[in-house]
Amino acid sequence: MVGNHLLEFEAFGLHEGVLLMYDRQTGSVWHHFNGEARSGHYNGTTLDFLPVQMMQWDQWKSLYPDTVILSDNTGFQHHYRPITPGSADGSTSAFVDHRLPSNALVLGVQAAGETKAYPQQLVDEAGGVANDTVGGQPIVVFFDTTGSGLAYSAEVEGEVLEFTPHQTQAGLWKDSKTGTVWNSTGLGILGELSGTQLGWVTSFVTEWYGWAEYHTATDIYGTSADWARVVGPAKDQFCC
Repeated sequence: MVGNHLLEFEAFGLHEGVLLMYDRQTGSVWHHFNGEARSGHYNGTTLDFLPVQMMQWDQWKSLYPDTVILSDNTGFQHHYRPITPGSADGSTSAFVDHRLPSNALVLGVQAAGETKAYPQQLVDEAGGVANDTVGGQPIVVFFDTTGSGLAYSAEVEGEVLEFTPHQTQAGLWKDSKTGTVWNSTGLGILGELSGTQLGWVTSFVTEWYGWAEYHTATDIYGTSADWARVVGPAKDQFCC
């Protein structure tokens, strides 16, 4: 939605390996990394970000048992096939930031004009959680065992919480102040703060090349020695 106008989008092409879209209503061309129109009627307009988690179907059903599902009866079924996130590396020969493998999966976080990338591998090694500060804002990053990841504000009612992995159940975390158990959607599900929803911080899972090409000054979670250990998913034989 832009104002009161509902737009429909289609793929337009690639710019430095990153997807561009156009809307059918005005033909404006939009960049999918920040939702900004680059040309056309809406040039300079930015779409609102919404939190989107990439997760397995059984996990989604357990969280949202009354969910509906998009039909695959679109007329384009012959184009659909299983994929592994990160296996289709869209980086180009112009890609220059090799601090991480170009197709390494990261959670890109943006807050108060600052950006930081959290390699999934490094967060997984820390129990699927990273306590940090971006743009002066205390945040927590959750990555669960299915690869679902988002960042949230770590501040609740004026108190900054610190999170650790749940002792017995993967994909859950506890805060050290209240002992509340939290899931990957940032919801407190057991304990003093049960029912409390952490505020989402602009973030999404993507491949390193796209994030680094668009956010050239981005920081990376961890040390340079940590980054050297990060590997990307195996490349798709049909792609690169």
